[in-house]
Amino acid sequence: MLREHPLPAVGLVLVAVEAAAGAFGASSLAFSLAVLIVAPGLALARVLPAAIRAKADALLCAAPVLGFAAIGVTLVAAARIGLPLEG
Repeated sequence: MLREHPLPAVGLVLVAVEAAAGAFGASSLAFSLAVLIVAPGLALARVLPAAIRAKADALLCAAPVLGFAAIGVTLVAAARIGLPLEG
């Protein structure tokens, strides 16, 4: 499975590295935001058309956009059901 679809694993590794860095007190807002946007995009890369998945540069450009859309939908859904989103 990992050989066929390595991108979700790359997203998971990004999240793990960011969590480990935060656990040791080394936090970076830019890296955290990049992980928040890129990791979901990599995890959902299988839904992209094959022409985009076949080209690494196109996939790297599409992953943040897809991740941003996924995070946006998640935040709107969370707010809609009444979950607090602040702090």
